[in-house]
Amino acid sequence: MLHGSSSWRFVLDAGKYVASLMYGLHLLTCIWYWVGNVPDGWVQEQELSAQSLSSMYFASLTLTLSRLPASSMKWNMTLQTDGERTLAIVATFMALATSSVCISKVTNVMSRWQSMREKRRLIVESLRSYCASHGVDAWHLLGMKKYAERELARKAAGEAHANLLQTFSSSMLKSLLHQARRSFLCYHKELTSWCAKSEHLEYSICNKAMTEHYEMRHDCIFMPSDHADGMYLMATMLESRPSWLSCLGYAGLGQTPVDIQIVQFGAHEFDSIGMMPRCETNASRPQSGTRCCLWRFLTKPTDEIEENVVHLEPGDYISEHALWIAGWSHRGRLQATADGWLLALPTCSLMETLKEHPNIAECVVSFAKRQ
Repeated sequence: MLHGSSSWRFVLDAGKYVASLMYGLHLLTCIWYWVGNVPDGWVQEQELSAQSLSSMYFASLTLTLSRLPASSMKWNMTLQTDGERTLAIVATFMALATSSVCISKVTNVMSRWQSMREKRRLIVESLRSYCASHGVDAWHLLGMKKYAERELARKAAGEAHANLLQTFSSSMLKSLLHQARRSFLCYHKELTSWCAKSEHLEYSICNKAMTEHYEMRHDCIFMPSDHADGMYLMATMLESRPSWLSCLGYAGLGQTPVDIQIVQFGAHEFDSIGMMPRCETNASRPQSGTRCCLWRFLTKPTDEIEENVVHLEPGDYISEHALWIAGWSHRGRLQATADGWLLALPTCSLMETLKEHPNIAECVVSFAKRQ
């Protein structure tokens, strides 16, 4: 499945260039008819005015293709009107440039595809050799082959991000990270108010406290009972705006999107009610009145807990209580449902950053006491 999806991505990449080329050819066909539909033009010469639209289009397309090659330049000079001759010359040179670019692009795409296939083949051969020498079951080998391409994609994303960080100078990189991460701080009201009081606090949090992690579909960020190290913010996603899946528990959310679902672990579903705030989703989206109730998770055994499934989107954050409550642990699972970037705000890093800004210490202490 993974191998097939990756192959389709390369096919789509090549298909984009082919589709662009076909669209350009269609436009040129229409222009050829418009330019030639004049007295002494090729439309009048071939008596196409009385024919059907499909016949006129096919004739224009045939003429366009026949006059694009550079070898037909001498023939193009024999056209009757100035507009036809000018269009023929311009189209010929544009065809040379466009065909060179498209061939280069498609060749590069196919080269990357072949390179990835070769890497995958080497990994599979190494895995097959290891399993054969150690007596590993063949069914286990088949299961491991599915993840070879997945890990190659993860490694490629990590290498691309590392190259980006190494390309720019320290000052330019800090400016880039600040611009990329500052928008996600705006979804947290308290952090936004603190940054408004200190010009350099936002810059420091984005560059010193926050870290980025590339997560792939089905990756598990944390599991139930894991120690909470800090707050997580949903960052970039795919073009289709995929969601992040969170099975709520001890690190539950405050407000949830409208697509909340109730998943049964016990014998009955329950009607959820309000819970403590401060772990929120993007306030700009419509919110549902359905919320997870924290006390239910504190008063029931783990095996009887009903879990809410909430889809998180860019701008949502979770597990904020880990910043202010020592020993906070998760009673749920946060799992990625699509490839994308996750921003982490570790507790220790945030505290060290806040110590450098004593002018907002009173606000921080006051807020922490309310948690």
